[in-house]
Amino acid sequence: VADQVMPAFGAQGLVLSSAEAGKLRITGYRGYVRARPTTDSAGADASPLPEALRDAPQISFVLQDPARLSGSIVRRFSAAGTRREDLDGIVQLVGAAHDEFALIATEVRSAVQSGVARRFGDRVLVEIGFGAFVPKGVVTTSQYVCTLDGKVVQRELTLQERAFVIEEGQPRSVVVGRTPELSDRQIEEVCRAVAVAGAYYQQPSVEFGITSDGSFFLIDFVDEDTEGAGPEALNVIAPGRVSGRVIRIDDDHDLLMESLDFHFHTDRTDAAGSRPTDDPVVVLARLPYLSLERFIRGRDPRSVGFVFRNCSYLSHLSIVLRELGIPALVDAEAFDSLAADSVVLLDTASQTVGPVSPWQAGQGQTL
Repeated sequence: VADQVMPAFGAQGLVLSSAEAGKLRITGYRGYVRARPTTDSAGADASPLPEALRDAPQISFVLQDPARLSGSIVRRFSAAGTRREDLDGIVQLVGAAHDEFALIATEVRSAVQSGVARRFGDRVLVEIGFGAFVPKGVVTTSQYVCTLDGKVVQRELTLQERAFVIEEGQPRSVVVGRTPELSDRQIEEVCRAVAVAGAYYQQPSVEFGITSDGSFFLIDFVDEDTEGAGPEALNVIAPGRVSGRVIRIDDDHDLLMESLDFHFHTDRTDAAGSRPTDDPVVVLARLPYLSLERFIRGRDPRSVGFVFRNCSYLSHLSIVLRELGIPALVDAEAFDSLAADSVVLLDTASQTVGPVSPWQAGQGQTL
């Protein structure tokens, strides 16, 4: 599938095939790379990358089949000087659990904007932002709802204050202060990519980039394994109803760095960090930081809801919220005005969140 989809949209890729007799054989456009999934990393043997990737400043290694390891996406960005050890690290990690697996090594191209798109019925939702990490929920995004052939039927444009770029395998924050937008031609290309990926996957999300000259390229495509009719309203991230005590998540820097760490490293698991609790809470967060997943996993899903100031509908955390049935709403006014420890009722059907008495809260804890 990667051979058919990625070259069609200009992403130079190297497909890594399965392990046999204790060795991982990686086939690509030219030549191959070998690595031994052993406990002794010094024993790794890696030959040069194919010519198509040798001059790329940085590449990424991503586990493709199986798509996840212990429930987590496995990805590692690699600068030119660290490719051998980065490849060995990901081989050792996956090889400890699987004798046979597949990876993709892809050139990390310089994208002025990046985005994610997914088809819902006869519509395609497209989200775009400057820099990288749009699906990780660490930047604000502009949103487009389009027909299958790329005609825009709704748009929500948002000012983006900061963006993130990848340099030497690490993220760097830059000031933007502009609104991310796509041209009609770019939107048509995004919808075409969604159509191609949809021929091979049930519910694919397509990640893409836009270069400085306006060219479109494919970054990745991931099957979410979740169906849905799409958002009734873009501010309803996940449907439901819950009441509880307000918890404000104001330490954005720590959440941000944790979210980026989840993206750059491969040791994240789905294990809950604490004993599940049913103390009902409504969490207020500025953005859908991926690191908030740790908080979710430590709770009973029926006892928590989220209110965001800005939120990507296709961000990784948003997908998790819908999978777990946790209600979530975008409401900037509520985010700015609700006080910590107040008791509120969140109801996505009415698209409202507001104070209630403790008795009323006890009556409103059903989803």
